[in-house]
Amino acid sequence: MDTPFNFFTFFIMRGLPGTGKTTIAQAILGGNSVKKEIGNFIFYYCSNGVICSSDFYSSQDSILKSQKSVEFAMRNKVPAIILDEDNLTKWDIEPFISLANKNGYKIIIVEIPTASLDFLAQRNTSGFDKSILLQMKNRWENFNIPGSNGLTISEDSR
Repeated sequence: MDTPFNFFTFFIMRGLPGTGKTTIAQAILGGNSVKKEIGNFIFYYCSNGVICSSDFYSSQDSILKSQKSVEFAMRNKVPAIILDEDNLTKWDIEPFISLANKNGYKIIIVEIPTASLDFLAQRNTSGFDKSILLQMKNRWENFNIPGSNGLTISEDSR
């Protein structure tokens, strides 16, 4: 796989549903994605890497399956992996940080600011209404992960 990345890179998307995480993830990895199932895992392949998300699974243990798919991709030395989740709290991403560090991946956290709840309620593909989105917004934590780089997408850059 040809890639513009000179090192193994793990992107962690952060933002409420409807903020554009998947669109930005696809742009980072070179355009539209193609769904591929490998064993028990579902990935969305782009030209320069893969996108992993528990949204691809419909079960109680979807986050665990997302962790396993990220681990599978890292073991197979995929050069660029994106975790396309909401990742509202530090607790949400700690297992993924551990995986990235264990497998030698550079970590980049991409935060997408929250637009109006009316906009997000219309745009999100999960079907969340404003009351659910407000609950999620209230769970949001600001934090830093030592050894990671951060990137905040501004309203103007979307």
